Amino acid sequence: MGEKFGVNLVPYMLTPNQVALMEWMKRNPHSRIEIVTQDGVPMQALVPTEDGLGRKSVLFSDLTKKM
Repeated sequence: MGEKFGVNLVPYMLTPNQVALMEWMKRNPHSRIEIVTQDGVPMQALVPTEDGLGRKSVLFSDLTKKM
């Protein structure tokens, strides 16, 4: 890949869990989350509940099944 806007773009492969994390972050841009990784791969996120009073666990493997 070449330079675009002064940035050297590098091709890379993402795991399904990494794609799920990026898609979730696009849909929830202002959320504060805690990400649990295993060997550098996102496995789950602790996200705020709808009422904002607690947190719930979201498994990225579940999100990849829905994609």
